[in-house]
Amino acid sequence: MTHDSKTFKVAFAVTEVGQNVAAGDYFTALELGSALRKLLRWEVVLLPKKDWYNVGDANALIAMTDHYDPTCLGPRSAKLIKICWMRNWFDRWAGKPHFDMWDIRLCSSCKAAEHIQTRYGYTPSVLRIGTNRSRFRPRPEKKLYDYVFTGSYWDAPRDIEGIDPAAIGLRFALFGKNWENHPQFGAYCKGFVPYHAMPKIYNQSRILVDDANGVTKEWGSVNSRVFDALASGILVITNSESGSAELFNNQLPVYQSPETLREILTLYLDNPIQYQKTVDALRECVLAEHTYDIRARELAKIVYAHVQAYQPQSRASLASAPRLPVADPQRTRLVSIVIPVFNQAHFTGKCLETLFNNTPDFCEIIVVDNGSTDGTARLL
Repeated sequence: MTHDSKTFKVAFAVTEVGQNVAAGDYFTALELGSALRKLLRWEVVLLPKKDWYNVGDANALIAMTDHYDPTCLGPRSAKLIKICWMRNWFDRWAGKPHFDMWDIRLCSSCKAAEHIQTRYGYTPSVLRIGTNRSRFRPRPEKKLYDYVFTGSYWDAPRDIEGIDPAAIGLRFALFGKNWENHPQFGAYCKGFVPYHAMPKIYNQSRILVDDANGVTKEWGSVNSRVFDALASGILVITNSESGSAELFNNQLPVYQSPETLREILTLYLDNPIQYQKTVDALRECVLAEHTYDIRARELAKIVYAHVQAYQPQSRASLASAPRLPVADPQRTRLVSIVIPVFNQAHFTGKCLETLFNNTPDFCEIIVVDNGSTDGTARLL
């Protein structure tokens, strides 16, 4: 990929790269990177482990795994904005001897950010995982399963193993690596499904069971499958009470045991009106607050603030070459767009999305809400 000197370039260090990888950090970087390209015109490269330290002419590096060692960058480190994105294993990240080398520290939940600040004395910014609303959306698929689980098995105990699909008696399927020989789930395993096929799986299902693992469950750090399934229009039942509280105001159903999971499954599957009401409210929350388009703008603001506050020398070089396309509040606007709205939140969202994708960097959009009673206020 050629590098335009007027473009800000960011490199993501991920576990692996490719169509059939199972590492979640790759998909997260893929989606956020796509949003950064589309909305901010940033140049984005994804670096697998063998290329982690070949950052080339990148202006910023985002490490997606705590195994990344910024000391290996050598002299190149001085010219990079070095960012670590902690989405799990928070103490392991902070316990590294090079943790002080990061210029920007990101956490995927408020609870984790508060922990890093209290215990280690650093102040991270919160950047959550999200979803790609264009990829994950309701589609007209036949419902083949009452509930599904998506995730691989790595020989570590998981809460999902406590359930007995035969006893629950509903249509169940499990998608992921290494479940084929599992004594309890082998019969329900459908094998590994590549990321691009996941929207179809969600739309063939009525409910996704989320099994947050031990490094995210108590932190309020929600896995991308929760956002993806809700954006696809299906209900999610999670085992993470902290995630439901922090991101969904306790509206995301939570199971504490195999017995409560069975009760909640039955409750929603037998009550289609309550099911749809719950799904609609949760999906509206995801689309309004937890998409990668939103995350791209949040990240850009964090990087821009860092450059302004902590890197005066880099600020000058960035001004003359790579451009940080984040609106500077001191710069004169080129155009103002005024939109009066009343209800019709769906159309308002589409309108704003189109404007964000097709207008210059320095414009302002003024939305005048004439007392809407639907989800317009939350959307805005």
